[in-house]
Amino acid sequence: MLSAWPVIGRARGQWPQQKLRMAMAWHGEKGRYTKPLEITARRMLLTAKRLGLGDANVILDDLIAQTPAVISSVQSQLPAGFPQTVAEPLLVGLQSSASQLQRQLFQS
Repeated sequence: MLSAWPVIGRARGQWPQQKLRMAMAWHGEKGRYTKPLEITARRMLLTAKRLGLGDANVILDDLIAQTPAVISSVQSQLPAGFPQTVAEPLLVGLQSSASQLQRQLFQS
């Protein structure tokens, strides 16, 4: 897994989340989206449909449901001395993203 969460922030040496871009784009109704803040549940569903995956609601629901167990599993498997400055922002960011995705799906 590759994650920018450990370096996202406003402190010196960190990147503002608004300036991040991904190498691969998600498709929406009006174009392609590469900024993580632009990636919404609706755009994920449109991309899945475009790729022939059909209704991806089940996939996204499963992803959200498994997030707490994944976080717990990762925490229990981290080696002693693993830097919390890396682990904590990544795991908090993962939970935050899953919660945001859940809110977006609930609203639609």
